[in-house]
Amino acid sequence: MSAQLSVVMPVHDVAPWIEEQLDCVLRQDVDLEVIVIDDRSSDETFAIAERIASGDPRVRLHRSRAAGGGAARNQGIDLARGEYVVFADGDDLVPDGSYRALVDAAERNDAVIALGRHLKFSSGSTWEPMSTWYDVLVESVTDLQAMPRLLANRACWNRVFRTDFLRASGVRFPDVPRSNDIVPMVSAFLAADRIAMVPEVVYLYRERPGASSMTARASGVDGVMSYLDQEIEVASLLADAAPEVRQTHAEVVLDADGYVHLERFLRGQPDAHDLDRVIGAVHDLLAIVPTTGRAALRAERRALWFAVANGAADLAVRLASALHDAREDREVPPALLSAWADVIRLVGVLGGSAVFTLDRASLVNDGPFVLLANRAEHTESPVLGSAVTELGRVTAGIDGHSELLRAVAGAVHVQDPLALRLVSAVRHLAPLVVDEARPDTGGVTLGGPVVGTVPDSVSLEMVLTATATATGPGAAGAEVVLRLDHDRSRWSLRIGNEDVATGRHRVAVRIAFRGLRLDFPVVTARMPLPPVPDGVQLQPLADRADGWRFLVDHRAGSAPLARRLLRAARARLRN
Repeated sequence: MSAQLSVVMPVHDVAPWIEEQLDCVLRQDVDLEVIVIDDRSSDETFAIAERIASGDPRVRLHRSRAAGGGAARNQGIDLARGEYVVFADGDDLVPDGSYRALVDAAERNDAVIALGRHLKFSSGSTWEPMSTWYDVLVESVTDLQAMPRLLANRACWNRVFRTDFLRASGVRFPDVPRSNDIVPMVSAFLAADRIAMVPEVVYLYRERPGASSMTARASGVDGVMSYLDQEIEVASLLADAAPEVRQTHAEVVLDADGYVHLERFLRGQPDAHDLDRVIGAVHDLLAIVPTTGRAALRAERRALWFAVANGAADLAVRLASALHDAREDREVPPALLSAWADVIRLVGVLGGSAVFTLDRASLVNDGPFVLLANRAEHTESPVLGSAVTELGRVTAGIDGHSELLRAVAGAVHVQDPLALRLVSAVRHLAPLVVDEARPDTGGVTLGGPVVGTVPDSVSLEMVLTATATATGPGAAGAEVVLRLDHDRSRWSLRIGNEDVATGRHRVAVRIAFRGLRLDFPVVTARMPLPPVPDGVQLQPLADRADGWRFLVDHRAGSAPLARRLLRAARARLRN
């Protein structure tokens, strides 16, 4: 008996879930067969599948010829009699209508693969892993070169394959302890000329806690080595692919899957032998994966790859553990600061001779400077004192890459923990928002909300800088500084006609304390600014092309008459 779709389901010790999954699959509105391959289960998995198979001829139950999920899937491919093949795990769920959506998309588009969306779920949450990589809003047809970010989605169970394509392209699952679908799925992508993308959610993957879960097994040295070996093979498969495809694979490894595997492994406090094995595999991987885009990685990911690549095993373990432990903290963790200081020191010592070289200034800015900017306000003075002492030694000569980070750098370099705390606290005040502008013949009154608390030792000032349109004594670049009045919830400022020169002025808010000055943008609340009647000289403006940046235009006193004369002259010409 043939079927339109063969569902290959390898199972191993999934007794608590297999009945629910088989019920989901057998409810699908497509002509199907279910090939259950039992991979030496030690619980009631086989007995449950046997009972269901005895009551439904569509279920075919087999014992695996060899150990491992890869061998079980290969056996299922060999046994499949359907026009299409799909894979499913025994502890997951398939939503109603999923297989019909996939098969119909493959048929409509003459596609050899039809791929849908999937969700992951646990006891407390549900999320869509691919949402940060790409969106599938409508059905479409693509291939790997047109859509390289498919490489982020290398699971085998949210897609159907034409059976003849799968067999002709030689797709087989390797006999490895972990990540056995990475290589075959990339091989399938490379061989496929038409891939249908389906907007429906077609699979629900269950994240299971406990030592027997895939996540737990992936964190051990065998799981990590298996993963790294598979990525090395994928990099070899992609050696002749388009640069965009190879770069996307590098992004998947360095910024997503590879980093997650590496961080979990290191947090497990592995012994020296296991660390040496992983460091060797990382060296091999980085030698074949393009790393030119590493500067775009988040700082902690750059740092961890750098530590491992350069054999700093103890530092890598400390950094991974500190990063994980600090995730829920509001304050600056001393262990994390210490690890950051050691990474920065190592980057400086190795310089250009390092493996996976990093720009030291960028790492300092994106790593510890950002950490201090975000958390110093919640951190005790002794910790901040130690922070500025330790970081001051390794960040000397490095300036901040933004107004806020320049202030952080300044506080670190002068060893001022109180200034560091104030920098962190005042960041909430920026940008300053104007939600009220009342022009009159004498000037303009401005106001807006105060977000956060203004510390007693901090002053707020508005800085108006004349642009190239300015004339008279306030030539371009001249600054006028006016102090803001404020309470806990609102700020206000009166600008008189006499305060600024004729012409247009860019506006910033200056936050000053302990010898530091931070200038941040002033923006409008995207409000309609009021029309200015004749006789009013200060015109509030908003530059929409520059993020609704607030401006003040001081018009010459004779401008209203000049405009009236110009309008009258144009009217005469039209007539």
